[in-house]
Amino acid sequence: MLRRVCILCPRDALPGGSRCSQHERSNWNRYKPAHAPVYRTRQWTDLRKRVLREEPICAAEGCQERSTSVDHVVSLADGGEPYARSNVRGMCRHHHRKRSSQQGAQAKNKEKP
Repeated sequence: MLRRVCILCPRDALPGGSRCSQHERSNWNRYKPAHAPVYRTRQWTDLRKRVLREEPICAAEGCQERSTSVDHVVSLADGGEPYARSNVRGMCRHHHRKRSSQQGAQAKNKEKP
C-alpha cells in the first residue's frame, strides 16, 4: 500500500485523506460513515424533501438563509431517531457543517482516555 503524505508537511496523511491530523480541516465527515446507509434510503430522501419544504429558512438562531441541509437534532451517533420528523430540522449549509463539525470534535474528545 502506498504511503500518503500530508499536502502541507512530511507527516503521514490520515486514512482516506490528504492531510495529517495536525492539518485536517474539519470533523465534518469523521463520524458520518457509520450512519451513511441511512442517507441512501428512500425514507430519508422523502423526509429530507418534506423538511426543506416545511422549513425553508435555517433553524439557526438569527439566520435568514435558505435551508439546504437537514440536521438531526439528536445525532445518530448519540442514538437519535434517523427518520423521526421531530428529530430533524432544516439548516443552511454553513450552520449545518459548523454544527456537524462541532459534534465530530465532541465525539473525538469522548474517545480520548
